Amino acid sequence: MQNKFFQSLKDKGGFYLNPALGFVLSLWLTHAILRCFLLFRKDAFGSPFVGKVDWYIFHAFAIDILWILNGSLPFLIALLICGIKNWSKTARWIFRSLIFFHSFFLLFTVLDQETMRFMGMHLDLSMLSTYGNAAAGREVFTFIGSDRSVPYLSLALFLGSIPVTLAIYFKFIKRRNWVQAKPLALAPLLSFAIAATLSYIFLNFIWPGGFRMAKLRPFSTTLILSLEQLRQGAQFHKMNDPEQRKILAHQTKIFQDQWIKEQGDSSWIFPDSAYPFYKIPSLKFASSKNPTSNALLPGAQNKSKPKNIVLILMESHRGVNVGYLKPYGALADATPFFDSIAANGAQAWTRFSCSGIPTINALMSIHLSILQHPNRIIASDFTALKHQSFSAILGQNGYRTHFFSAADPAWDGQVPWLRQWYQGFTYNRHRETDALMLDDMSEWMRDSLSADKPFLMSAMTKTNHYPFNHEPGVRDLTANATLQEKMIATMQYTDSCVSHFITSVKKEPWYANTIFIMLADHGFPLNEHGSSAIGFGNYTESMWIPFLILGQDEKFSSEYASSLSPDKNFHHEPASQLDIAPTILSLAGIQTPNH
Repeated sequence: MQNKFFQSLKDKGGFYLNPALGFVLSLWLTHAILRCFLLFRKDAFGSPFVGKVDWYIFHAFAIDILWILNGSLPFLIALLICGIKNWSKTARWIFRSLIFFHSFFLLFTVLDQETMRFMGMHLDLSMLSTYGNAAAGREVFTFIGSDRSVPYLSLALFLGSIPVTLAIYFKFIKRRNWVQAKPLALAPLLSFAIAATLSYIFLNFIWPGGFRMAKLRPFSTTLILSLEQLRQGAQFHKMNDPEQRKILAHQTKIFQDQWIKEQGDSSWIFPDSAYPFYKIPSLKFASSKNPTSNALLPGAQNKSKPKNIVLILMESHRGVNVGYLKPYGALADATPFFDSIAANGAQAWTRFSCSGIPTINALMSIHLSILQHPNRIIASDFTALKHQSFSAILGQNGYRTHFFSAADPAWDGQVPWLRQWYQGFTYNRHRETDALMLDDMSEWMRDSLSADKPFLMSAMTKTNHYPFNHEPGVRDLTANATLQEKMIATMQYTDSCVSHFITSVKKEPWYANTIFIMLADHGFPLNEHGSSAIGFGNYTESMWIPFLILGQDEKFSSEYASSLSPDKNFHHEPASQLDIAPTILSLAGIQTPNH
Protein backbone atom coordinates (compact mmCIF):
# COMPACT_ATOMS: atom_id res chain seq x y z
CA MET A 1 0.00 0.00 0.00
CA GLN A 2 2.85 2.36 0.91
CA ASN A 3 4.74 1.54 -2.30
CA LYS A 4 1.58 2.18 -4.31
CA PHE A 5 1.21 5.64 -2.72
CA PHE A 6 4.80 6.65 -3.46
CA GLN A 7 4.55 5.31 -7.00
CA SER A 8 1.40 7.37 -7.52
CA LEU A 9 3.15 10.40 -6.00
CA LYS A 10 6.06 10.00 -8.42
CA ASP A 11 3.94 9.28 -11.52
CA LYS A 12 1.09 11.76 -11.08
CA GLY A 13 2.04 14.12 -8.23
CA GLY A 14 3.57 16.69 -10.56
CA PHE A 15 0.65 16.99 -12.98
CA TYR A 16 -0.67 20.10 -11.18
CA LEU A 17 2.26 20.81 -8.88
CA ASN A 18 4.86 21.31 -11.63
CA PRO A 19 3.00 24.18 -13.36
CA ALA A 20 2.46 25.79 -9.96
CA LEU A 21 6.20 25.58 -9.23
CA GLY A 22 6.86 27.16 -12.62
CA PHE A 23 4.48 30.01 -11.77
CA VAL A 24 6.09 30.53 -8.36
CA LEU A 25 9.53 30.70 -9.99
CA SER A 26 8.21 33.21 -12.55
CA LEU A 27 6.73 35.24 -9.73
CA TRP A 28 10.02 35.32 -7.81
CA LEU A 29 11.83 36.54 -10.95
CA THR A 30 9.29 39.36 -11.29
CA HIS A 31 9.85 40.33 -7.66
CA ALA A 32 13.61 40.24 -8.28
CA ILE A 33 13.13 42.68 -11.18
CA LEU A 34 11.01 44.95 -8.95
CA ARG A 35 13.69 44.87 -6.24
CA CYS A 36 16.27 46.01 -8.81
CA PHE A 37 14.01 48.88 -9.88
CA LEU A 38 13.63 49.81 -6.20
CA LEU A 39 17.22 49.60 -5.02
CA PHE A 40 19.13 50.78 -8.09
CA ARG A 41 16.89 53.82 -8.68
CA LYS A 42 16.98 57.09 -6.83
CA ASP A 43 14.13 57.95 -4.51
CA ALA A 44 11.38 60.27 -5.68
CA PHE A 45 13.38 63.34 -4.64
CA GLY A 46 16.60 62.52 -6.49
CA SER A 47 18.66 61.02 -3.64
CA PRO A 48 19.96 57.43 -3.72
CA PHE A 49 17.31 55.16 -2.24
CA VAL A 50 20.10 53.27 -0.48
CA GLY A 51 23.73 54.26 -0.24
CA LYS A 52 25.09 50.71 -0.65
CA VAL A 53 23.00 48.59 -3.01
CA ASP A 54 25.27 45.60 -2.47
CA TRP A 55 24.24 45.58 1.20
CA TYR A 56 20.58 45.13 0.24
CA ILE A 57 20.04 43.35 -3.06
CA PHE A 58 20.92 39.79 -1.97
CA HIS A 59 18.87 40.17 1.21
CA ALA A 60 15.93 41.32 -0.91
CA PHE A 61 16.16 38.23 -3.14
CA ALA A 62 16.37 35.95 -0.11
CA ILE A 63 13.44 37.64 1.67
CA ASP A 64 11.27 37.24 -1.43
CA ILE A 65 12.10 33.55 -1.82
CA LEU A 66 11.01 32.87 1.75
CA TRP A 67 7.74 34.80 1.82
CA ILE A 68 6.66 33.66 -1.67
CA LEU A 69 7.28 30.00 -0.81
CA ASN A 70 5.66 30.41 2.58
CA GLY A 71 2.55 31.97 1.05
CA SER A 72 2.43 29.36 -1.72
CA LEU A 73 2.92 26.30 0.45
CA PRO A 74 -0.78 25.58 1.22
CA PHE A 75 -1.63 25.84 -2.50
CA LEU A 76 1.31 23.61 -3.50
CA ILE A 77 0.39 20.89 -1.00
CA ALA A 78 -3.22 20.99 -2.16
CA LEU A 79 -2.19 20.70 -5.83
CA LEU A 80 0.09 17.76 -5.01
CA ILE A 81 -2.86 15.95 -3.43
CA CYS A 82 -5.08 16.80 -6.41
CA GLY A 83 -2.54 15.23 -8.76
CA ILE A 84 -2.43 12.01 -6.77
CA LYS A 85 -6.23 11.85 -6.51
CA ASN A 86 -6.94 13.03 -10.09
CA TRP A 87 -9.10 15.91 -8.82
CA SER A 88 -8.79 18.00 -11.95
CA LYS A 89 -11.66 20.43 -11.31
CA THR A 90 -10.50 21.17 -7.77
CA ALA A 91 -6.92 21.59 -9.00
CA ARG A 92 -7.97 24.21 -11.54
CA TRP A 93 -9.67 26.28 -8.84
CA ILE A 94 -6.69 25.96 -6.53
CA PHE A 95 -4.27 26.97 -9.28
CA ARG A 96 -6.42 30.02 -10.14
CA SER A 97 -6.54 30.90 -6.46
CA LEU A 98 -2.74 30.73 -6.32
CA ILE A 99 -2.49 33.14 -9.27
CA PHE A 100 -5.10 35.50 -7.79
CA PHE A 101 -3.45 35.43 -4.35
CA HIS A 102 -0.03 36.35 -5.67
CA SER A 103 -1.38 38.84 -8.20
CA PHE A 104 -2.99 40.72 -5.33
CA PHE A 105 0.25 40.81 -3.35
CA LEU A 106 2.25 41.62 -6.47
CA LEU A 107 0.25 44.79 -7.12
CA PHE A 108 0.43 45.85 -3.50
CA THR A 109 4.16 45.08 -3.49
CA VAL A 110 4.63 47.69 -6.22
CA LEU A 111 2.50 50.17 -4.26
CA ASP A 112 4.42 49.39 -1.09
CA GLN A 113 7.84 49.82 -2.68
CA GLU A 114 6.90 53.06 -4.43
CA THR A 115 5.41 54.40 -1.20
CA MET A 116 8.75 53.65 0.46
CA ARG A 117 10.52 55.62 -2.28
CA PHE A 118 8.21 58.62 -1.90
CA MET A 119 7.52 58.66 1.83
CA GLY A 120 10.08 56.45 3.53
CA MET A 121 7.41 54.16 4.97
CA HIS A 122 5.61 50.95 4.12
CA LEU A 123 2.04 50.95 2.85
CA ASP A 124 0.30 49.90 6.04
CA LEU A 125 -3.38 50.09 6.92
CA SER A 126 -3.00 53.25 8.99
CA MET A 127 -1.65 55.03 5.92
CA LEU A 128 -4.52 53.75 3.80
CA SER A 129 -6.96 55.13 6.36
CA THR A 130 -5.22 58.52 6.10
CA TYR A 131 -4.76 58.77 2.34
CA GLY A 132 -7.39 56.37 1.04
CA ASN A 133 -9.74 59.03 -0.33
CA ALA A 134 -10.59 60.66 -3.64
CA ALA A 135 -8.67 63.84 -2.90
CA ALA A 136 -5.46 61.92 -2.26
CA GLY A 137 -6.09 59.70 -5.27
CA ARG A 138 -6.24 62.71 -7.58
CA GLU A 139 -2.76 63.73 -6.50
CA VAL A 140 -1.16 60.37 -7.27
CA PHE A 141 -0.52 61.14 -10.93
CA THR A 142 0.99 64.50 -9.97
CA PHE A 143 3.37 62.75 -7.59
CA ILE A 144 4.49 60.00 -9.97
CA GLY A 145 4.83 62.55 -12.78
CA SER A 146 7.20 64.63 -10.66
CA ASP A 147 9.34 61.62 -9.67
CA ARG A 148 12.97 62.76 -9.96
CA SER A 149 14.09 59.26 -10.83
CA VAL A 150 11.98 58.31 -13.88
CA PRO A 151 8.57 60.04 -14.11
CA TYR A 152 5.63 57.64 -14.41
CA LEU A 153 7.82 54.56 -14.08
CA SER A 154 5.88 53.72 -10.92
CA LEU A 155 2.70 53.44 -13.00
CA ALA A 156 4.43 51.25 -15.59
CA LEU A 157 5.69 48.89 -12.87
CA PHE A 158 2.22 48.65 -11.36
CA LEU A 159 0.47 47.92 -14.66
CA GLY A 160 3.21 45.69 -16.00
CA SER A 161 3.99 43.47 -13.03
CA ILE A 162 1.28 40.86 -13.65
CA PRO A 163 1.75 40.72 -17.48
CA VAL A 164 5.52 40.29 -17.00
CA THR A 165 4.95 37.41 -14.56
CA LEU A 166 2.61 35.65 -16.99
CA ALA A 167 4.99 36.25 -19.90
CA ILE A 168 7.87 34.66 -17.94
CA TYR A 169 5.59 31.77 -17.00
CA PHE A 170 4.57 31.08 -20.60
CA LYS A 171 8.27 31.11 -21.55
CA PHE A 172 8.81 28.41 -18.93
CA ILE A 173 5.98 26.35 -20.40
CA LYS A 174 7.56 26.49 -23.85
CA ARG A 175 11.20 25.96 -22.84
CA ARG A 176 11.09 23.82 -19.71
CA ASN A 177 9.58 20.36 -20.23
CA TRP A 178 9.23 19.71 -16.51
CA VAL A 179 6.60 22.45 -16.13
CA GLN A 180 3.99 20.39 -18.02
CA ALA A 181 5.27 16.94 -17.15
CA LYS A 182 2.98 14.55 -15.30
CA PRO A 183 5.66 12.95 -13.08
CA LEU A 184 6.79 14.97 -10.08
CA ALA A 185 9.79 17.17 -11.01
CA LEU A 186 12.17 16.56 -8.14
CA ALA A 187 14.97 18.88 -9.30
CA PRO A 188 12.91 22.14 -9.13
CA LEU A 189 11.32 21.01 -5.87
CA LEU A 190 14.74 20.28 -4.35
CA SER A 191 16.11 23.57 -5.72
CA PHE A 192 13.37 25.54 -3.99
CA ALA A 193 14.03 23.72 -0.71
CA ILE A 194 17.77 24.42 -0.91
CA ALA A 195 17.20 28.07 -1.87
CA ALA A 196 14.80 28.56 1.04
CA THR A 197 17.21 26.94 3.51
CA LEU A 198 20.19 28.98 2.32
CA SER A 199 18.11 32.18 2.36
CA TYR A 200 17.04 31.56 5.94
CA ILE A 201 20.63 30.90 7.05
CA PHE A 202 21.90 33.97 5.16
CA LEU A 203 19.28 36.32 6.64
CA ASN A 204 19.42 35.07 10.20
CA PHE A 205 23.00 33.94 10.76
CA ILE A 206 25.43 35.01 8.02
CA TRP A 207 24.44 38.65 7.50
CA PRO A 208 21.47 39.74 9.63
CA GLY A 209 20.40 43.36 10.07
CA GLY A 210 17.25 44.63 11.75
CA PHE A 211 16.88 47.95 9.89
CA ARG A 212 17.64 46.34 6.55
CA MET A 213 15.03 43.64 7.19
CA ALA A 214 12.49 46.29 8.16
CA LYS A 215 13.23 48.37 5.06
CA LEU A 216 12.97 45.34 2.75
CA ARG A 217 10.11 43.55 4.46
CA PRO A 218 7.42 42.28 2.05
CA PHE A 219 3.93 43.72 1.94
CA SER A 220 2.55 40.49 3.41
CA THR A 221 4.51 41.10 6.62
CA THR A 222 3.44 44.76 6.72
CA LEU A 223 -0.19 43.67 6.37
CA ILE A 224 0.10 41.23 9.27
CA LEU A 225 1.78 43.84 11.47
CA SER A 226 -0.89 46.41 10.57
CA LEU A 227 -3.71 44.06 11.51
CA GLU A 228 -2.04 43.36 14.85
CA GLN A 229 -1.63 47.08 15.49
CA LEU A 230 -5.29 47.67 14.66
CA ARG A 231 -6.24 44.94 17.11
CA GLN A 232 -4.11 46.53 19.83
CA GLY A 233 -5.58 49.94 19.01
CA ALA A 234 -9.11 48.60 19.29
CA GLN A 235 -8.29 47.15 22.70
CA PHE A 236 -6.84 50.49 23.79
CA HIS A 237 -9.95 52.41 22.74
CA LYS A 238 -12.13 49.94 24.59
CA MET A 239 -10.16 50.75 27.72
CA ASN A 240 -10.33 54.51 27.11
CA ASP A 241 -13.30 55.01 29.44
CA PRO A 242 -14.26 58.28 31.24
CA GLU A 243 -12.30 57.31 34.33
CA GLN A 244 -9.12 56.87 32.32
CA ARG A 245 -9.70 60.17 30.51
CA LYS A 246 -9.96 61.82 33.93
CA ILE A 247 -6.63 60.28 34.93
CA LEU A 248 -5.07 61.45 31.66
CA ALA A 249 -6.35 65.00 32.22
CA HIS A 250 -4.87 64.96 35.74
CA GLN A 251 -1.49 63.75 34.45
CA THR A 252 -1.58 66.41 31.72
CA LYS A 253 -2.06 69.16 34.30
CA ILE A 254 0.80 67.82 36.42
CA PHE A 255 3.10 67.87 33.38
CA GLN A 256 2.09 71.37 32.28
CA ASP A 257 2.39 72.85 35.76
CA GLN A 258 5.81 71.27 36.21
CA TRP A 259 6.95 72.56 32.81
CA ILE A 260 5.92 76.14 33.62
CA LYS A 261 7.54 75.88 37.07
CA GLU A 262 10.85 74.70 35.61
CA GLN A 263 10.68 77.32 32.87
CA GLY A 264 10.70 79.93 35.61
CA ASP A 265 8.15 82.29 34.09
CA SER A 266 4.66 82.30 32.66
CA SER A 267 5.47 83.36 29.10
CA TRP A 268 4.08 80.12 27.67
CA ILE A 269 0.56 78.71 27.67
CA PHE A 270 -0.94 75.37 26.58
CA PRO A 271 -3.92 76.36 24.40
CA ASP A 272 -5.37 73.00 23.34
CA SER A 273 -6.34 70.24 25.77
CA ALA A 274 -6.28 67.68 22.95
CA TYR A 275 -2.53 68.32 22.53
CA PRO A 276 -1.05 68.42 26.04
CA PHE A 277 2.53 69.16 24.90
CA TYR A 278 1.69 71.91 22.40
CA LYS A 279 2.50 75.38 23.75
CA ILE A 280 2.66 78.94 22.47
CA PRO A 281 4.41 82.07 23.79
CA SER A 282 1.60 83.87 25.57
CA LEU A 283 3.08 87.38 25.53
CA LYS A 284 3.43 87.30 21.77
CA PHE A 285 0.01 85.90 21.06
CA ALA A 286 -2.23 87.15 23.85
CA SER A 287 -3.72 89.90 21.71
CA SER A 288 -4.02 87.80 18.56
CA LYS A 289 -7.46 86.68 17.43
CA ASN A 290 -5.92 83.41 16.33
CA PRO A 291 -3.60 82.29 19.14
CA THR A 292 -2.05 79.50 17.05
CA SER A 293 -1.27 81.66 14.04
CA ASN A 294 2.32 81.88 12.87
CA ALA A 295 1.78 85.35 11.41
CA LEU A 296 3.46 87.02 14.39
CA LEU A 297 6.49 84.80 14.64
CA PRO A 298 9.19 87.00 16.15
CA GLY A 299 12.14 85.07 14.74
CA ALA A 300 15.39 85.57 16.63
CA GLN A 301 14.56 87.61 19.68
CA ASN A 302 16.81 90.15 21.42
CA LYS A 303 19.75 89.41 19.16
CA SER A 304 21.04 91.66 16.45
CA LYS A 305 23.29 88.79 15.43
CA PRO A 306 21.80 85.32 16.10
CA LYS A 307 24.16 82.59 17.20
CA ASN A 308 25.40 80.02 14.67
CA ILE A 309 25.01 76.43 15.85
CA VAL A 310 27.19 73.41 15.03
CA LEU A 311 25.73 70.16 16.40
CA ILE A 312 28.09 67.16 16.41
CA LEU A 313 26.54 63.78 17.23
CA MET A 314 29.10 61.11 18.08
CA GLU A 315 28.41 57.45 17.47
CA SER A 316 28.30 55.30 20.66
CA HIS A 317 30.29 57.71 22.86
CA ARG A 318 29.43 56.35 26.26
CA GLY A 319 29.99 58.41 29.38
CA VAL A 320 31.93 55.68 31.17
CA ASN A 321 34.80 56.22 28.69
CA VAL A 322 34.93 60.04 28.96
CA GLY A 323 37.80 61.52 30.98
CA TYR A 324 36.11 64.67 32.31
CA LEU A 325 33.41 62.41 33.80
CA LYS A 326 35.88 60.34 35.86
CA PRO A 327 35.09 62.24 39.10
CA TYR A 328 31.45 61.27 38.55
CA GLY A 329 31.89 57.56 37.83
CA ALA A 330 33.60 57.16 34.45
CA LEU A 331 36.11 54.31 34.26
CA ALA A 332 38.29 55.21 31.26
CA ASP A 333 39.82 58.23 29.54
CA ALA A 334 39.28 58.17 25.76
CA THR A 335 38.48 61.86 25.10
CA PRO A 336 41.47 64.17 25.68
CA PHE A 337 39.98 66.98 23.57
CA PHE A 338 36.63 66.95 25.39
CA ASP A 339 38.48 66.84 28.69
CA SER A 340 40.59 69.85 27.75
CA ILE A 341 37.68 72.06 26.71
CA ALA A 342 35.66 70.99 29.77
CA ALA A 343 38.59 72.08 31.93
CA ASN A 344 38.85 75.40 30.12
CA GLY A 345 35.36 76.80 30.29
CA ALA A 346 33.14 74.76 27.95
CA GLN A 347 29.73 74.03 29.47
CA ALA A 348 29.85 70.38 30.57
CA TRP A 349 27.05 68.17 31.85
CA THR A 350 27.77 65.30 34.22
CA ARG A 351 24.33 63.63 34.36
CA PHE A 352 23.24 63.59 30.75
CA SER A 353 21.41 60.60 29.27
CA CYS A 354 20.22 59.49 25.86
CA SER A 355 16.50 59.30 25.11
CA GLY A 356 16.60 56.81 22.27
CA ILE A 357 18.56 53.72 21.18
CA PRO A 358 19.82 53.01 18.49
CA THR A 359 20.87 55.98 16.34
CA ILE A 360 17.57 56.51 14.50
CA ASN A 361 15.67 56.69 17.80
CA ALA A 362 18.25 59.09 19.23
CA LEU A 363 17.92 61.34 16.16
CA MET A 364 14.14 61.40 16.57
CA SER A 365 14.49 62.27 20.27
CA ILE A 366 17.06 65.00 19.64
CA HIS A 367 15.23 66.67 16.76
CA LEU A 368 11.64 66.25 17.96
CA SER A 369 12.08 66.11 21.75
CA ILE A 370 10.16 62.86 22.10
CA LEU A 371 11.01 59.59 23.81
CA GLN A 372 11.35 56.51 21.65
CA HIS A 373 8.34 54.21 21.38
CA PRO A 374 8.65 51.08 23.56
CA ASN A 375 8.23 48.59 20.71
CA ARG A 376 7.99 50.47 17.40
CA ILE A 377 10.36 52.59 15.33
CA ILE A 378 8.87 56.09 15.16
CA ALA A 379 10.84 56.96 12.02
CA SER A 380 9.21 54.20 9.97
CA ASP A 381 5.91 53.60 11.76
CA PHE A 382 4.78 57.18 12.41
CA THR A 383 5.78 59.06 9.27
CA ALA A 384 2.65 61.20 9.40
CA LEU A 385 3.93 62.79 12.63
CA LYS A 386 3.38 66.56 12.53
CA HIS A 387 6.02 67.47 15.12
CA GLN A 388 8.39 70.20 13.95
CA SER A 389 12.09 69.73 14.48
CA PHE A 390 14.18 72.51 15.97
CA SER A 391 16.20 72.52 12.73
CA ALA A 392 13.10 73.18 10.62
CA ILE A 393 12.10 76.02 12.99
CA LEU A 394 15.57 77.54 12.64
CA GLY A 395 15.25 77.26 8.86
CA GLN A 396 11.91 79.08 8.97
CA ASN A 397 13.57 81.87 10.93
CA GLY A 398 16.36 82.68 8.51
CA TYR A 399 18.95 80.02 9.35
CA ARG A 400 20.80 78.03 6.73
CA THR A 401 20.66 74.36 7.72
CA HIS A 402 22.59 71.32 6.53
CA PHE A 403 23.30 67.79 7.80
CA PHE A 404 26.45 65.72 7.23
CA SER A 405 26.70 61.99 7.90
CA ALA A 406 29.60 59.56 7.81
CA ALA A 407 27.14 56.65 7.77
CA ASP A 408 24.54 55.91 5.12
CA PRO A 409 21.40 57.77 6.30
CA ALA A 410 19.21 55.50 4.16
CA TRP A 411 20.24 52.51 6.29
CA ASP A 412 17.78 53.16 9.12
CA GLY A 413 15.23 55.40 7.40
CA GLN A 414 16.75 58.81 8.13
CA VAL A 415 16.44 60.25 4.61
CA PRO A 416 12.73 61.25 4.62
CA TRP A 417 13.20 62.93 8.01
CA LEU A 418 16.43 64.71 7.08
CA ARG A 419 14.62 66.06 4.05
CA GLN A 420 11.96 67.54 6.37
CA TRP A 421 14.39 68.75 9.01
CA TYR A 422 17.17 70.30 6.93
CA GLN A 423 17.54 72.32 3.75
CA GLY A 424 20.09 69.76 2.54
CA PHE A 425 22.17 66.79 3.63
CA THR A 426 25.46 65.24 2.50
CA TYR A 427 26.62 61.62 2.54
CA ASN A 428 29.37 60.00 0.48
CA ARG A 429 30.13 56.29 0.81
CA HIS A 430 33.75 57.05 -0.07
CA ARG A 431 34.07 59.35 2.95
CA GLU A 432 32.74 57.14 5.72
CA THR A 433 35.50 57.71 8.26
CA ASP A 434 35.03 60.55 10.74
CA ALA A 435 38.14 62.33 9.52
CA LEU A 436 37.04 62.38 5.89
CA MET A 437 33.46 63.36 6.72
CA LEU A 438 34.46 66.20 9.06
CA ASP A 439 37.10 67.43 6.59
CA ASP A 440 34.40 67.49 3.92
CA MET A 441 32.09 69.37 6.29
CA SER A 442 34.81 71.87 7.19
CA GLU A 443 35.60 72.57 3.54
CA TRP A 444 31.89 72.95 2.72
CA MET A 445 31.39 75.39 5.59
CA ARG A 446 34.44 77.49 4.70
CA ASP A 447 33.28 77.71 1.07
CA SER A 448 29.53 78.12 1.59
CA LEU A 449 28.89 80.07 4.80
CA SER A 450 29.19 83.75 5.62
CA ALA A 451 29.08 85.89 8.72
CA ASP A 452 25.91 87.60 7.44
CA LYS A 453 23.50 84.64 7.65
CA PRO A 454 23.11 82.43 10.73
CA PHE A 455 23.45 78.70 10.24
CA LEU A 456 22.88 75.30 11.81
CA MET A 457 25.30 72.59 10.73
CA SER A 458 24.79 69.08 12.11
CA ALA A 459 27.02 66.04 11.76
CA MET A 460 26.78 62.34 12.61
CA THR A 461 30.03 60.38 13.05
CA LYS A 462 30.46 56.66 12.40
CA THR A 463 33.91 55.23 13.22
CA ASN A 464 33.14 54.42 16.88
CA HIS A 465 30.51 51.88 15.82
CA TYR A 466 30.35 48.24 16.84
CA PRO A 467 32.50 46.17 16.28
CA PHE A 468 34.89 49.17 16.49
CA ASN A 469 37.00 48.15 13.51
CA HIS A 470 40.35 49.68 12.76
CA GLU A 471 40.27 52.56 10.26
CA PRO A 472 43.13 54.68 8.88
CA GLY A 473 44.14 57.00 11.72
CA VAL A 474 42.89 54.75 14.52
CA ARG A 475 45.61 53.69 16.97
CA ASP A 476 47.01 50.21 16.19
CA LEU A 477 46.11 47.42 18.59
CA THR A 478 47.16 43.81 19.03
CA ALA A 479 45.26 41.12 17.15
CA ASN A 480 43.59 39.87 20.36
CA ALA A 481 42.45 43.32 21.56
CA THR A 482 39.17 43.28 23.50
CA LEU A 483 36.07 45.22 22.49
CA GLN A 484 36.74 47.64 25.34
CA GLU A 485 40.25 48.35 24.02
CA LYS A 486 38.95 48.75 20.47
CA MET A 487 36.25 51.18 21.60
CA ILE A 488 38.75 53.33 23.51
CA ALA A 489 40.92 53.50 20.37
CA THR A 490 38.02 54.51 18.08
CA MET A 491 36.70 57.04 20.61
CA GLN A 492 40.15 58.62 20.84
CA TYR A 493 40.20 58.80 17.05
CA THR A 494 36.79 60.52 16.84
CA ASP A 495 37.80 62.89 19.65
CA SER A 496 40.89 63.94 17.67
CA CYS A 497 38.80 64.33 14.49
CA VAL A 498 36.39 66.71 16.24
CA SER A 499 39.34 68.66 17.64
CA HIS A 500 40.88 68.96 14.16
CA PHE A 501 37.53 70.06 12.71
CA ILE A 502 37.05 72.87 15.22
CA THR A 503 40.65 74.01 14.74
CA SER A 504 40.14 74.07 10.97
CA VAL A 505 37.35 76.66 11.19
CA LYS A 506 38.79 78.91 13.91
CA LYS A 507 39.94 81.56 11.45
CA GLU A 508 36.53 81.92 9.79
CA PRO A 509 34.74 85.26 10.31
CA TRP A 510 31.71 83.50 11.77
CA TYR A 511 33.65 81.39 14.31
CA ALA A 512 33.43 83.85 17.24
CA ASN A 513 29.65 83.89 16.95
CA THR A 514 29.33 80.09 16.72
CA ILE A 515 28.34 77.63 19.44
CA PHE A 516 29.52 74.01 19.12
CA ILE A 517 27.30 71.41 20.77
CA MET A 518 28.76 67.90 21.16
CA LEU A 519 27.01 64.80 22.45
CA ALA A 520 26.62 61.08 21.75
CA ASP A 521 23.67 59.42 20.09
CA HIS A 522 23.78 56.67 22.76
CA GLY A 523 26.15 54.54 24.80
CA PHE A 524 27.01 50.89 24.27
CA PRO A 525 27.21 47.84 26.56
CA LEU A 526 30.41 45.82 26.41
CA ASN A 527 29.40 42.86 28.54
CA GLU A 528 29.45 44.81 31.83
CA HIS A 529 26.08 43.27 32.68
CA GLY A 530 26.21 40.10 30.61
CA SER A 531 25.56 41.38 27.09
CA SER A 532 27.19 43.38 24.30
CA ALA A 533 23.92 43.85 22.39
CA ILE A 534 22.87 47.46 21.81
CA GLY A 535 19.79 48.39 23.78
CA PHE A 536 20.45 45.78 26.47
CA GLY A 537 19.03 47.27 29.66
CA ASN A 538 18.99 50.84 30.96
CA TYR A 539 22.47 50.53 32.41
CA THR A 540 24.96 53.37 32.73
CA GLU A 541 27.15 52.12 29.87
CA SER A 542 24.16 52.34 27.50
CA MET A 543 22.39 55.47 28.73
CA TRP A 544 25.03 57.85 30.17
CA ILE A 545 26.58 60.06 27.49
CA PRO A 546 28.76 63.20 27.35
CA PHE A 547 27.28 66.61 26.52
CA LEU A 548 29.36 69.76 26.02
CA ILE A 549 28.73 73.24 24.67
CA LEU A 550 31.72 75.22 23.42
CA GLY A 551 31.16 78.93 22.77
CA GLN A 552 30.11 82.15 24.46
CA ASP A 553 26.58 83.28 25.25
CA GLU A 554 25.11 85.47 27.98
CA LYS A 555 22.96 82.52 29.08
CA PHE A 556 26.13 80.81 30.31
CA SER A 557 26.49 83.08 33.30
CA SER A 558 27.15 81.78 36.80
CA GLU A 559 23.47 81.93 37.71
CA TYR A 560 22.82 79.11 35.24
CA ALA A 561 25.56 76.88 36.65
CA SER A 562 24.88 74.41 39.41
CA SER A 563 25.62 75.79 42.85
CA LEU A 564 26.96 72.35 43.77
CA SER A 565 29.89 72.64 41.39
CA PRO A 566 33.12 74.50 42.22
CA ASP A 567 33.58 74.79 38.44
CA LYS A 568 30.76 77.04 37.31
CA ASN A 569 30.78 75.57 33.81
CA PHE A 570 29.89 72.10 35.16
CA HIS A 571 26.19 71.24 35.40
CA HIS A 572 25.02 68.43 37.65
CA GLU A 573 21.26 68.60 37.15
CA PRO A 574 19.76 65.64 35.23
CA ALA A 575 19.33 66.34 31.53
CA SER A 576 18.70 64.34 28.36
CA GLN A 577 18.43 64.53 24.60
CA LEU A 578 14.86 65.78 25.03
CA ASP A 579 16.41 69.07 26.23
CA ILE A 580 18.51 69.65 23.10
CA ALA A 581 15.83 71.22 20.89
CA PRO A 582 14.54 73.77 23.43
CA THR A 583 18.13 74.60 24.40
CA ILE A 584 19.12 75.34 20.82
CA LEU A 585 15.99 77.41 20.19
CA SER A 586 16.74 79.35 23.37
CA LEU A 587 20.34 79.98 22.27
CA ALA A 588 18.97 81.21 18.92
CA GLY A 589 16.54 83.45 20.77
CA ILE A 590 13.51 81.97 19.02
CA GLN A 591 10.10 81.65 20.65
CA THR A 592 7.55 79.93 18.46
CA PRO A 593 4.58 77.59 18.95
CA ASN A 594 5.96 74.08 19.41
CA HIS A 595 5.46 70.78 21.17
